[in-house]
Amino acid sequence: YLRAIGHDLGAPIRHVRGFSRLLSDEIGPALEAESSLLLQQIQDSAELAEKMIYGLHDIALLGSDFRLAQVLSMAELTESALAKLPASSLSTQVIGDASAAVDPQLYEALVHCLAQNTWEYACSANLTIYIEQPPSQADAVRVTFTDPGPGFEVKQWPQALNPFNRLGAQPTLKSLGLGLTKVAQIACLHEAALWCQRTQAGCLQIGIQFHAMA
Repeated sequence: YLRAIGHDLGAPIRHVRGFSRLLSDEIGPALEAESSLLLQQIQDSAELAEKMIYGLHDIALLGSDFRLAQVLSMAELTESALAKLPASSLSTQVIGDASAAVDPQLYEALVHCLAQNTWEYACSANLTIYIEQPPSQADAVRVTFTDPGPGFEVKQWPQALNPFNRLGAQPTLKSLGLGLTKVAQIACLHEAALWCQRTQAGCLQIGIQFHAMA
């Protein structure tokens, strides 16, 4: 369904962008300030719409090559994913380790989404990732992403998983509001539990519970 939307809407959006660029090149310098501003708004809106469409398309393709692997060290996999993030002032720390059955590429995408959320929304760009095997659940591996917030209210968690919702403080970078939607889809593909809570210190925690290695 999402792939069909992307296919049907992508072409007309590209036409709008192309025509607006043509107008800008041909008559842009001769336009009055207000007309120039309106033309720029058309270009910006078309670019945003195209990004939204491709974002939905990417989510639709997430499970197309789903492959579980027996990962011996989730800490190493997490550190590897963090190392591939674009350079920023985000400070990260991985605590603990366990073995789990995950799709490495999808897990990397999950780490990137949650790290990006911390970078865009947290008042302090520090992300701590705890990896543990709960004592009472030998068949589970829990990965918890903790940042100092403010993020959003826990009661808004169901809304946060919907496409294009950007809750809480304004992000420092442009965001489509698809990060947590992608996280939820990745958790669903793994049949993993996904939750959100606040610590006593007020930190926001997003947790995913994967299946341990057999």
